[in-house]
Amino acid sequence: MKAITRRLQKLERRYPPSPVRPSGPSGAEKISVWLAQRGIERDENESLMATFARALGVTLSELRLHLQRRAAGLRA
Repeated sequence: MKAITRRLQKLERRYPPSPVRPSGPSGAEKISVWLAQRGIERDENESLMATFARALGVTLSELRLHLQRRAAGLRA
């Protein structure tokens, strides 16, 4: 086990992970802008995802299922 740990440490030093740089606004920021452009406001105890689902005219469960299917590469 020690050999594996040493090997991993050596590889991590040799090939450090590259820093992740955001290339633009996050998905949450994009959704917030989209909602604001349409005058849709979040209710006091409502999540961003629930507000987005309401704006799309679908249930939260339907939106979640759609996004999961898209993430899996399936047709929504």
